[in-house]
Amino acid sequence: MNLAAFRRLLHEDIFELFRKRKAVPALDDPSSFGNIAIAKGYITPEILQGTVLVQKERLKIGEILMTMGHLTAHQCDEILVEQDKMRAKTKIDQTAAEMRHHRRIMRRTTEELAKLSKTGDFLTPDNRKRGK
Repeated sequence: MNLAAFRRLLHEDIFELFRKRKAVPALDDPSSFGNIAIAKGYITPEILQGTVLVQKERLKIGEILMTMGHLTAHQCDEILVEQDKMRAKTKIDQTAAEMRHHRRIMRRTTEELAKLSKTGDFLTPDNRKRGK
């Protein structure tokens, strides 16, 4: 099958799926390849929906969009770089949030231990020696 035949087949599949009005899974992830391509103005949401509908497990959105002529190889590479940056920032933000959470827990634990040590309500090495 040549490239033109493959494109025609993909376009026919897209239009057939739209006629049947199958639901497209929501693409809420702003770092998804398709959403980045839309944000850069390379494709429309409708093109992305059609691409997702015909996407095979072994094909990636970028490969389909390049095959259909909606993206160039350069645009695809640009989107992948942007996607890596977004995902790295998300990971950094998640790690920072986890660290803040653990600091709050440590601060509360330290405060509680300080209160207990003032009242003598728990055993410390000094309390054990005195028989408390």
